[in-house]
Amino acid sequence: MSAADNVRALVSGAPRDKRLTRRLVVLQAFLDDSGGNEQSTTFVLAGFVAPYEQWAKFADEWKVVLDKPPALDYFKMKEAEGLSGEFALKKGWDASLRDQRLSDLIDVIRKYAIASIHASIRNDHFEQYLKSLPTPGRNLSTDSPYTMLVMNIMVAYTMYAAMHNFREPCDFVFDEQIGFSSEILEWWPRIWWPKSRANLRSFLGSQPIWRDDKTFLPLQAADLYAWQLRRNFEDNKVLYMPMRRALQRLKMIPEITRSFGEPEIIRLRKHLIRMGESFKEANPTVPMIHALADRAARKKERKR
Repeated sequence: MSAADNVRALVSGAPRDKRLTRRLVVLQAFLDDSGGNEQSTTFVLAGFVAPYEQWAKFADEWKVVLDKPPALDYFKMKEAEGLSGEFALKKGWDASLRDQRLSDLIDVIRKYAIASIHASIRNDHFEQYLKSLPTPGRNLSTDSPYTMLVMNIMVAYTMYAAMHNFREPCDFVFDEQIGFSSEILEWWPRIWWPKSRANLRSFLGSQPIWRDDKTFLPLQAADLYAWQLRRNFEDNKVLYMPMRRALQRLKMIPEITRSFGEPEIIRLRKHLIRMGESFKEANPTVPMIHALADRAARKKERKR
């Protein structure tokens, strides 16, 4: 199956939600995350929106750019920046060739993407205000901002889709995340609003989908964008630094954003504390568990 056929197959092959009408979902958002390691200042989830036929054409042209000598099996922004992996010096790459290939790939993104979309939260804010709260059980969703951003980026899309003249439902496709997908799909029914907000509900397509970025090429574009956004946050930790040329060009695409500032996170913390107190009052024998610092210990506790 070609790269373009992979994209087209998502429209007919994705599980449909019975609450949707039978009309074809023609918009797709492909998204990837950046900044999940402990050294990163900000966790970012980002990508692009386009009609599925546009994505099919995008995939064909992206593959043409990848195949230019020196050929790339796939694109990963981290490898491009570090001249490693597919961009290794021994494969004939240097900074000048890398920058030109990056420019060519951004040309393809700007040709086909009709909107960019991203959500972000500072890792220290999540750790201090949210992850630190005790819960009846620990899981990936309580210990990482990923689930929070996935849910909120879809809500943000419904809030601003009309401003961009989007009328059709949109399917959301994310880069594969082991463990997260099952937890998020459990939360999925809760994203549906009551009948009074049916106008927003209509902008969402099927339940979220996770795919391999080496097979679904639009996810490689999302990787490029998420990395550039995250790096811009890193560059501006102390002093203001202008955007890199790559991000400047991507910012020319109309965007939908959802950024969590500290005041909003503090309000959310207070709300969660009230919920926790109500839970303890109703379930006095259930222990509340704090986050564990050690990754192996967290994994063991989630399993338990």
